[in-house]
Amino acid sequence: MSFIKKYWYLLLVTFLTVGIGVVAYFTSTKLENQQSVAPTVPQVTPKALNTVNCQLVFSITPTTPTPSVTATPGPTPTNTPGPSATPSPTPGSNNTPPECTGLTLSPSSGTPSFTTTVTCSGKDVDGDITAVEFTLPDGTTKLVEKNVGSPGSLSTQYTISQNGTYSFSCRVRDNNFAFSSVPDVCKQSISLGPTPTPGPSPTPSPIPTPKIPVSGGPTVLGVSTVAGGLLLLLLGLAL
Repeated sequence: MSFIKKYWYLLLVTFLTVGIGVVAYFTSTKLENQQSVAPTVPQVTPKALNTVNCQLVFSITPTTPTPSVTATPGPTPTNTPGPSATPSPTPGSNNTPPECTGLTLSPSSGTPSFTTTVTCSGKDVDGDITAVEFTLPDGTTKLVEKNVGSPGSLSTQYTISQNGTYSFSCRVRDNNFAFSSVPDVCKQSISLGPTPTPGPSPTPSPIPTPKIPVSGGPTVLGVSTVAGGLLLLLLGLAL
């Protein structure tokens, strides 16, 4: 009797296992004795349909080709070469283009509205400077013509009415109507407007120091392990 009180749960598990095995055995035996549904029903053998509906009838009508007409080639015309044209000589073909040597603005700063004088300089090794073409900030060009020798310079004026950035450029022309290139020394810009006041530099926020767990302290895994061991010990003593 004391054995049953001490190991009652083992007996309960044994009885449940045997009962489940008996039920499974009878269920499988019953399934093996079942017969197929309607075993005597005759099976219909498929047959092909009437082949008359699958016949294709067509006829071919021969076509008589129409003969093509062969064209008779005519005489090939002969081109008679005419007198070759003699090119006219280009004036100033031995001319050396002039060189733009500088661009200045006077005054180069101020408060709108004010007028600045734009001066362009250049030189020509085989002639004179006879004109200057100015490119103004509004996109227009202005040609100032006058023979100023070599080296020489010509000027124009431009009025600045409001704050902003204004760009000027120029090129010179010689007595053979050849223009120079526009090097960087013949380009100038002027900026007008209030100078922005720099604000205070932002102070960087301190970076938080991460907390590092101290070695040897209590952890969740350690506490769970100890609690599980104590629970198993109490269950063993109670049984």
